Amino acid sequence: MEKIDKGEEKNLIGAGWIKLWILFDVQSNDKDYAIEALREHVSKMKDESMIRVVDENFADVSEVTAPHSLKLRGVNKMYSCLYEAIIFVKGFESLVNFVMNYAPTAIEVLAPDEIKLKASDIQNALVSIADLLHKYAQAGLGGVVISK
Repeated sequence: MEKIDKGEEKNLIGAGWIKLWILFDVQSNDKDYAIEALREHVSKMKDESMIRVVDENFADVSEVTAPHSLKLRGVNKMYSCLYEAIIFVKGFESLVNFVMNYAPTAIEVLAPDEIKLKASDIQNALVSIADLLHKYAQAGLGGVVISK
C-alpha cells in the first residue's frame, strides 16, 4: 500500500485514473480459511499494474449466522472477514476488468465526478464482459438464453 498526497491524487485523476472505495466480504465456515482466502485475493489485486491501493483496512473476523441453505446442510455458523480500501484504477476498461476479476462486495466511485469515454474504451470493456460470459457458458456455468 502506498500513501499519496492531494497533489498526486489530482494528477492521477487528471491522467484518467478513477478513485474508488471498495469492500470485500469473504465468508467461510472455517475462520482461518476466510482470512487466508481474503489476504490472497487482496495480494493478487495489489500485483495488478493498473491498480494502486492507497489506503486499506482488514477488519477483525466476526462470527455470523449461516444462511438458511447452509443450515439445512448442518452449517450453523460462518466467519466473515472484511477488507475495505481506497484504490485507483487506470481508466474505465481497467475498472471493468477489476470488477470482473475481483468482484468486490461493494464499490463506490469517489472521483472524478464525470468520465469522458472513447468509443474504443466502451467497446473494449464490452468485449471483456462478453468474453467472460462466453467462458462461463463454455464451462457449463451459465450463459445467455436465446429464444424464438
